[in-house]
Amino acid sequence: HHLASAGITWHRLASPGITWYHLASPGITWHHLNSAGITWHHLNSAGITWHHLNSAGITWHQLASPDITWHHLNSAGITWHHLNSAGITWHHLNSAGITWHHLNSAGITWHHLNSAGITWHHLNSAGITWHHLNSAGITWHHLNSAGITWHH
Repeated sequence: HHLASAGITWHRLASPGITWYHLASPGITWHHLNSAGITWHHLNSAGITWHHLNSAGITWHQLASPDITWHHLNSAGITWHHLNSAGITWHHLNSAGITWHHLNSAGITWHHLNSAGITWHHLNSAGITWHHLNSAGITWHHLNSAGITWHH
């Protein structure tokens, strides 16, 4: 009953990379994942497991709250490339409480977003204008000191 009410089917249980360890992780439910539009398919197809997140001290609760930064993600080896190739868009990030402030404090510019497949449609639907981008004043010094390269 608990499994079914959380939308967990035998198909999901049998999906590659999902173990009882993942399901038993403290405080993490399918409801948290699905309510942000992020499924195990998205994460697993990018090779991102809960092990990656947890080894960096990142819990789902943190992902869904404003205190998560790109520093946390990057220190776990998770880049925009990973997120984008997993089908996780700006909409997913924004609905999970990750704002432009988090992006800017990590030194991520429009070029990073654009090369990651994030378009003006994504930005505008999140209320981000050129004013937000220009007022950031991010330099390559900020980017490099944050360990962010053009590839990212």
